[in-house]
Amino acid sequence: MVNLHLSQQKKINGIRGYRICIYLDSGQEANKKADQERAKFISRFEDAKSYKKFEYPYFKVYVGDFRTKSEAWKFLKLMENDYPDAFIREDIVAFPD
Repeated sequence: MVNLHLSQQKKINGIRGYRICIYLDSGQEANKKADQERAKFISRFEDAKSYKKFEYPYFKVYVGDFRTKSEAWKFLKLMENDYPDAFIREDIVAFPD
């Protein structure tokens, strides 16, 4: 059973976890704004990973690779002044180092 679980996790290239969405928008300028928001985040939180994704019809910027919701919640509390509309969502996150 363990081997089956590990092989399934390798197929999806990650594990179930959580990320924080800091930007979500659609429209002609959304791609450019997503890049700007991601760059702003990287300048403030250099050690955290960030990802830009297009999920029709929205461009989104996600941050973090959290294994538990409580880890994501702690990080969300750190950045709530900079990103008051940020929210946590389930996602497939990168394997831990």
